[in-house]
Amino acid sequence: MHLTLPQDKSAMTNPIKKFLAMTPEKQMIYRGRRRTDIFFKLNDLNNPELMEHVEVARTRYDVTVGSVDEFTDKIMKQFI
Repeated sequence: MHLTLPQDKSAMTNPIKKFLAMTPEKQMIYRGRRRTDIFFKLNDLNNPELMEHVEVARTRYDVTVGSVDEFTDKIMKQFI
């Protein structure tokens, strides 16, 4: 996708606004899954299959809003 200012400003800023409007828990889910290449866009939060995977991982690894950064760092280091 190739966007240019000023005509595409809303297309560029709408995803940011949508993310910032989410609850901290939804932001945490998106951040963790995006960083581990499970989510690619905000609408992936509406995918029941992906969300089931998220819930299993969240429970298994006890990921919370406060620990999502530590969790994703740990996961990413395993891939290196």
